[in-house]
Amino acid sequence: MRKILNSNLWMGVLITLLTGLIIWAVFFIESDNQKIAVFAIVGVLITAITSVVTVNLSTQKAKEKEYELMLVKEKQKVFNHFFNVLFEIIISSKEHRKTNMPLVIKEYMNFKRGLMIWGSEEGINSFITFDRVFQNLSKEGHLDENEKIASLSVIEIILKSIRKDLKYSVSDKIFLTGVLLGIKEQQILKNL
Repeated sequence: MRKILNSNLWMGVLITLLTGLIIWAVFFIESDNQKIAVFAIVGVLITAITSVVTVNLSTQKAKEKEYELMLVKEKQKVFNHFFNVLFEIIISSKEHRKTNMPLVIKEYMNFKRGLMIWGSEEGINSFITFDRVFQNLSKEGHLDENEKIASLSVIEIILKSIRKDLKYSVSDKIFLTGVLLGIKEQQILKNL
C-alpha cells in the first residue's frame, strides 16, 4: 500500500512539474529556441514516465499471474484428495471388493481441511450439498435408480465447481460424470 502511495505521489509531482514546464514555456519564454529546448525536456520526461509506468504495470501483472498459478497448484493438491476418495469408491465397487475405509476417511478429511482454506465459496457450497446428499444415501444403504441419478447430478455439480476453481471453462455440453462411468452406465444415462 505504501509503494502505491509513494508512486502516486511521485506521479503527481512529475505531472505538476511537466504542467509547470509547459505553462512556463508557452507563456513566459519568448525565444523559440528556448521553447523548443523546454518542450524537448518535457518530451524526454514523458517518455521516461511512460516507460517506468509500463514496466511497473507489467511487473504487477506478472506478480498477479504468479500468485494465481500458486493458488491453482495448491487447489490441485486439495482436489486430488477428493479424487482419491471418489476413485477408491468407484474402483472398489467395480472390483467387487470392500472399500479401503481408512484411506477414504483420511483423504476425505484432508480434502475438507484443504477446502476450508483453498476452496472458493461456490466450491464449498457444492461440497456441502455433495456431503449432505451422500451422508443421507449412505444411511439408507441400497440406492434405487432415481437416487443413483440424483447422486450423479450432485457429483457433476462438484466436479464442475472444481473445474471452475481451477480456472477451467465449464459448460453444460460436457458431462464430467460420464468420464467416471463405464460404457454400460453411460448408455443407461443416455436412455433416460
